[in-house]
Amino acid sequence: MLIPLLILAMAGQTPTNPSDRGKALFSDCQAQVRLSDANNIGEPPEYQDAASCAGYIDGYTDGVPVNRYFCVEGASLGTLARVYVAYMEKHPKLLDEYKSEGLFDALVDAYPCPVKKN
Repeated sequence: MLIPLLILAMAGQTPTNPSDRGKALFSDCQAQVRLSDANNIGEPPEYQDAASCAGYIDGYTDGVPVNRYFCVEGASLGTLARVYVAYMEKHPKLLDEYKSEGLFDALVDAYPCPVKKN
Protein backbone atom coordinates (compact mmCIF):
# COMPACT_ATOMS: atom_id res chain seq x y z
CA MET A 1 0.00 0.00 0.00
CA LEU A 2 2.88 2.35 0.70
CA ILE A 3 4.43 2.35 -2.80
CA PRO A 4 1.30 3.49 -4.68
CA LEU A 5 0.62 6.11 -2.02
CA LEU A 6 4.12 7.48 -2.44
CA ILE A 7 3.66 7.54 -6.20
CA LEU A 8 0.38 9.41 -5.84
CA ALA A 9 1.96 11.87 -3.43
CA MET A 10 4.73 12.60 -5.94
CA ALA A 11 2.37 12.86 -8.93
CA GLY A 12 2.55 16.21 -10.58
CA GLN A 13 5.84 17.08 -8.90
CA THR A 14 8.99 17.36 -10.97
CA PRO A 15 12.07 15.91 -9.29
CA THR A 16 14.72 18.52 -8.61
CA ASN A 17 17.57 15.99 -8.64
CA PRO A 18 18.17 14.78 -12.22
CA SER A 19 19.14 11.31 -10.98
CA ASP A 20 15.61 10.91 -9.58
CA ARG A 21 13.98 11.38 -12.98
CA GLY A 22 12.83 8.67 -15.32
CA LYS A 23 15.33 9.97 -17.86
CA ALA A 24 18.22 8.79 -15.67
CA LEU A 25 16.84 5.28 -15.17
CA PHE A 26 15.91 5.10 -18.86
CA SER A 27 19.49 5.89 -19.85
CA ASP A 28 20.88 3.34 -17.39
CA CYS A 29 18.48 0.66 -18.62
CA GLN A 30 19.32 1.41 -22.25
CA ALA A 31 22.94 0.61 -21.32
CA GLN A 32 21.73 -2.65 -19.74
CA VAL A 33 19.94 -3.60 -22.96
CA ARG A 34 22.91 -2.62 -25.16
CA LEU A 35 25.30 -4.71 -23.05
CA SER A 36 22.93 -7.64 -23.14
CA ASP A 37 22.56 -7.40 -26.91
CA ALA A 38 26.35 -7.15 -27.35
CA ASN A 39 26.95 -10.16 -25.08
CA ASN A 40 28.34 -7.91 -22.32
CA ILE A 41 30.96 -6.22 -24.50
CA GLY A 42 31.02 -2.52 -23.75
CA GLU A 43 32.83 0.40 -22.22
CA PRO A 44 33.31 0.60 -18.43
CA PRO A 45 30.79 3.47 -18.00
CA GLU A 46 28.11 1.27 -19.57
CA TYR A 47 28.76 -1.43 -16.98
CA GLN A 48 28.21 1.12 -14.24
CA ASP A 49 25.01 2.40 -15.83
CA ALA A 50 23.73 -1.14 -16.43
CA ALA A 51 24.46 -2.04 -12.81
CA SER A 52 22.55 1.05 -11.67
CA CYS A 53 19.55 -0.05 -13.72
CA ALA A 54 19.64 -3.62 -12.43
CA GLY A 55 20.18 -2.48 -8.85
CA TYR A 56 17.31 -0.02 -8.94
CA ILE A 57 14.87 -2.49 -10.50
CA ASP A 58 15.95 -5.25 -8.13
CA GLY A 59 15.52 -3.03 -5.07
CA TYR A 60 12.24 -1.64 -6.32
CA THR A 61 10.67 -5.02 -7.02
CA ASP A 62 11.92 -6.36 -3.68
CA GLY A 63 10.29 -3.43 -1.90
CA VAL A 64 6.81 -3.96 -3.33
CA PRO A 65 4.57 -6.52 -1.61
CA VAL A 66 4.71 -9.78 -3.57
CA ASN A 67 1.88 -10.25 -6.06
CA ARG A 68 0.08 -7.12 -4.93
CA TYR A 69 0.46 -4.69 -7.82
CA PHE A 70 2.45 -6.64 -10.39
CA CYS A 71 3.68 -10.22 -10.63
CA VAL A 72 7.25 -10.43 -11.94
CA GLU A 73 8.27 -13.83 -10.56
CA GLY A 74 10.63 -15.59 -12.94
CA ALA A 75 11.42 -12.47 -14.99
CA SER A 76 15.12 -11.64 -15.20
CA LEU A 77 16.44 -8.17 -14.44
CA GLY A 78 17.47 -7.92 -18.08
CA THR A 79 13.92 -8.60 -19.21
CA LEU A 80 12.52 -6.09 -16.73
CA ALA A 81 14.99 -3.49 -18.05
CA ARG A 82 13.76 -4.15 -21.61
CA VAL A 83 10.15 -3.84 -20.49
CA TYR A 84 10.93 -0.52 -18.82
CA VAL A 85 12.80 0.87 -21.84
CA ALA A 86 10.00 -0.15 -24.22
CA TYR A 87 7.35 1.37 -21.95
CA MET A 88 9.21 4.65 -21.60
CA GLU A 89 9.69 4.88 -25.36
CA LYS A 90 5.89 4.76 -25.66
CA HIS A 91 5.34 7.18 -22.74
CA PRO A 92 8.09 9.82 -23.01
CA LYS A 93 6.25 12.28 -20.76
CA LEU A 94 7.25 10.07 -17.84
CA LEU A 95 10.95 10.76 -18.50
CA ASP A 96 10.67 13.99 -16.51
CA GLU A 97 8.73 12.39 -13.65
CA TYR A 98 10.12 10.38 -10.74
CA LYS A 99 11.69 7.19 -12.05
CA SER A 100 9.57 5.12 -9.70
CA GLU A 101 6.40 6.30 -11.46
CA GLY A 102 7.43 5.03 -14.88
CA LEU A 103 8.80 1.78 -13.51
CA PHE A 104 5.62 1.10 -11.53
CA ASP A 105 3.46 1.81 -14.59
CA ALA A 106 5.64 -0.36 -16.84
CA LEU A 107 5.55 -3.32 -14.48
CA VAL A 108 1.80 -3.09 -13.85
CA ASP A 109 1.23 -2.89 -17.60
CA ALA A 110 3.50 -5.82 -18.51
CA TYR A 111 3.04 -8.05 -15.47
CA PRO A 112 -0.49 -7.68 -14.13
CA CYS A 113 -1.36 -10.07 -11.34
CA PRO A 114 -4.18 -12.49 -11.98
CA VAL A 115 -7.46 -11.51 -10.40
CA LYS A 116 -8.05 -13.56 -7.28
CA LYS A 117 -11.44 -15.15 -6.90
CA ASN A 118 -12.94 -15.44 -3.43
